[in-house]
Amino acid sequence: MKVNAKRNTRLRKKLRVDEFQELGFEVTWTFAQGTTDEQIDTMVDGLISDVIDVNTLGFAGGGDLEWEGLVCTQAIGKCTDEHRAAVQAYLESHKLENIEVTPLFDLWWG
Repeated sequence: MKVNAKRNTRLRKKLRVDEFQELGFEVTWTFAQGTTDEQIDTMVDGLISDVIDVNTLGFAGGGDLEWEGLVCTQAIGKCTDEHRAAVQAYLESHKLENIEVTPLFDLWWG
C-alpha cells in the first residue's frame, strides 16, 4: 500500500525527493591498446575542463585503458539529457571505444 503523505521541506530535502531529487548518469569508455598514460591524462583533463567544469558537473571515476565513472551536478540538482549528450559527444570526438552513457537515474533512490 502506497501512502501519499505530505512532507515538509526539511523532510523532502533529507529524503532527496521532489525538488531535492538528484539525477545523474554513469559513463564508460575504453582507450585503444597502446594509448600512453600522457594521452589518457590529456583526454581526461580535457573532459573535465571542457565538459564537466563548464557545466558545473562533477565526475567520480577512474581506470587505465577501461574507464568508468559517475556524472552528477556539483550542487543539489539534476543532470539533463544535454549533459549526457555533451559527455558522449566529447568521448566520440576523441575516437574512444565502447562508449556507454546510461539514462538519467535518481542518485539516491535509483
